[in-house]
Amino acid sequence: MSQQRIVIEGVRNPAKLPGLAAIEGAELVFTKGPEQLEAALPGVEVILGFGYRDRALEQAWHRADSLQWIHWCAAGVDTLLFPELVDSPVVVTNAAGIFDGDIAEWVVGMAIAMSKDFPRAWRAQDSREWKFFAGTRLAGTRAVIVGAGRIGRAIARALSGLGVSVTMLATSTRPDNEFGTIHEFLPDHASLRQADWVITALPNTAASRELVGRNTFDVMPAHARFMNVGRGDSVVESDLRDALNDGSIAGAALDVVQQEPLDEKSPWWGTKNLVLTPHNSGDVDDSLDLMVDLFLDNLERYRDGLPLRNVVDKQRGY
Repeated sequence: MSQQRIVIEGVRNPAKLPGLAAIEGAELVFTKGPEQLEAALPGVEVILGFGYRDRALEQAWHRADSLQWIHWCAAGVDTLLFPELVDSPVVVTNAAGIFDGDIAEWVVGMAIAMSKDFPRAWRAQDSREWKFFAGTRLAGTRAVIVGAGRIGRAIARALSGLGVSVTMLATSTRPDNEFGTIHEFLPDHASLRQADWVITALPNTAASRELVGRNTFDVMPAHARFMNVGRGDSVVESDLRDALNDGSIAGAALDVVQQEPLDEKSPWWGTKNLVLTPHNSGDVDDSLDLMVDLFLDNLERYRDGLPLRNVVDKQRGY
């Protein structure tokens, strides 16, 4: 009986994924880039994808003669979903659920750091300066979370646990068992006018692109802060920079931007009152292990003909 060939795209070194050694009855083929993937694809049913930012599969698609299932090791699948794949019967699953709690911790950490003005304390320490200043209290503030998926909900729970009042905005108004009502996002929604924190946790879809812009920043209070842990494309970046530079809002924290990695000449580096992190809000020391564990569980399901976990709606993009 021939072994099942599984392509692991985006990782050249098998030692980085020791958990895959648990797979029996399979030949693992590690590829990185379209040329290696093209050579490996014929006859392959399963791809485990780590090529978050490349377009290798799109370029090698003409060689995918037997592909049935792709497991994508990220929550967002926007870089993967090209038209031919969307229109094909190939099933796509993702790593949704693995990053939720860690992204929520990032948001909480940023909110605490901004409330207590830790950056000011760190700058003073670097300057050997001892000068008293007062922070603000996080409990009792109001947060508006744009995006009511798993990540948005995890953020809402974490902030609520610290005494922050949370309003959830999404594509439509609907009742919700956990949060009472989820409201339709409008650029000038009434909740934004009272917000201390506005946090976006949106996938990159046609409906979400540049959803948040000047109309939103103009109605936010001047003391409010903005965070984005979804996708950079959901924000009109020039509008956010203007709002920060002219003081329309007090600050921002971005884990995602439209062009990643960020170019050294990007205007973001010189933007006032901004904290940047390199799209790592959900990544911790055991993230790779958890992603492999999810794939192994799904592989067993695939082999047994059972429903897979985290099936992506390719038309909706998440």
